Amino acid sequence: MRKQAAIGLHLDFTHFGNAYSHPKLILLSSLRLLPKKEIEASITLQLDLFEAELGTKPDYVDGHQHVHQLPQIRDALIRIMQQRYGKNMPWLRVAKPPLSEGIKGLIIRLLGASALRRKALTANISCTEDLLGVYAFDGDEAAYKARFVQWLKEGQALKTKTVPLLMCHPSLGQDCLEPNGIDLDNLKLKEDAIYPARVNEFKVFNSDFMRQTLNDFEIELVNFYPSKNCIKQYSWP
Repeated sequence: MRKQAAIGLHLDFTHFGNAYSHPKLILLSSLRLLPKKEIEASITLQLDLFEAELGTKPDYVDGHQHVHQLPQIRDALIRIMQQRYGKNMPWLRVAKPPLSEGIKGLIIRLLGASALRRKALTANISCTEDLLGVYAFDGDEAAYKARFVQWLKEGQALKTKTVPLLMCHPSLGQDCLEPNGIDLDNLKLKEDAIYPARVNEFKVFNSDFMRQTLNDFEIELVNFYPSKNCIKQYSWP
């Protein structure tokens, strides 16, 4: 599995013990009012915990609710990555949805996608550019299948040269978790507003539809690193 998939840190500042709601974090970071030492300490701790649990550095870093793109946080993250990893650098996910993704996609872009990409490239950190997969977490499996096909079409139509990244949020359903003795209360599923959408996504990804769709679009699932030489082709690598 380690050689088949990139495993990254999902940087968090709004859940699991953090004091900021997403709107408050956006406001404070935009006004440059977040405490610098607190930001740096949180990023360092999360990287420490990731490496302690998995025994390796993250292959990439992104952010829960795209917080890694926000002012102050993006600067601290890049600075810490440079100090910590040197030439053995993880890559960064830039959340820049196509304009066709509507208001939600535009808001995500405006959180700081262009600034993060510019700063990352200046620091010689590889990063992605376009982000597919934005939706309101509504609808059933059939609706997600239709969206997935549309995202693949949008990805092939993008005029940028880099390979687009498609984000997803899958999870096993309770019918799979409970028989295996997994504590659902400990997972805080009841607090996860998008849990039903996660289950729908997993069912789609674990279906014959997914295998057939990838085959139709001539897409092969491989480990991925967005190097400067990673150029988008008609059939994605």
